[in-house]
Amino acid sequence: MENNVPQVSTKHGFLEYSITDSVPRWRKPKETILFHHGVGIDMDIWIDWLPYLSKNFRCVRFDMRGCGRSSIPPDGQKWS
Repeated sequence: MENNVPQVSTKHGFLEYSITDSVPRWRKPKETILFHHGVGIDMDIWIDWLPYLSKNFRCVRFDMRGCGRSSIPPDGQKWS
């Protein structure tokens, strides 16, 4: 697991995300892969893929609302 994972704030809480990019800066602009986990797990489900894919792609993972280290929606708010 990572420490000091960045967050993006919303009006009802925050989502934590991670960007892993090991592509050398002198290479052409890279494509981005967005990893979206399923219900009941968090962004760490993708961690074993990062050493392989981040050599050629920018890898962005995030925790959905109420999962992992993202905030739980307030009562009466939708989860998605």
